[in-house]
Amino acid sequence: MKYIMKHGIVTGSSRGIGLATVEMLYNGSGFKIIDLFTTGNNPLGHSNFKCLKLDLSNSNSIEKFVAMLKDIKLDFIINNAGILIEKWDVSAINMKQLKQTFNTNVFGIIELTEKLLSRLNTKAYIISIASDWGLLVNRILMPFRPIIKCLKQL
Repeated sequence: MKYIMKHGIVTGSSRGIGLATVEMLYNGSGFKIIDLFTTGNNPLGHSNFKCLKLDLSNSNSIEKFVAMLKDIKLDFIINNAGILIEKWDVSAINMKQLKQTFNTNVFGIIELTEKLLSRLNTKAYIISIASDWGLLVNRILMPFRPIIKCLKQL
């Protein structure tokens, strides 16, 4: 029986959940993983692990990344990348920071995923991970939570 290597992409794997996910996937498994984050550097070294630079807030960066894939078919995409550049305990909105955050955390993830859809195998998975700060619904409505800041603008 021929073993087929699975290919996948994990965004935001320089630390935390993303790094732990990548370590789990390539530790003794049959996965080839393409790791994406802004610096393009990761301390992990493994033959089935490739680290590439990607700026999710930049369409040109996304286009270049997708072109680098050539004919690779994907079995999964794990969207874990995200930024929080606002001061977490300030209720005033900084529009520049809010736009930068949404460009990466929302629009960049959507654009990357859309551009990769044609490269997904039939039974591929798309998994998106968000932190508590990224949730649009939360029982604890503190004045400095991102969703409250956005609602104040309506």
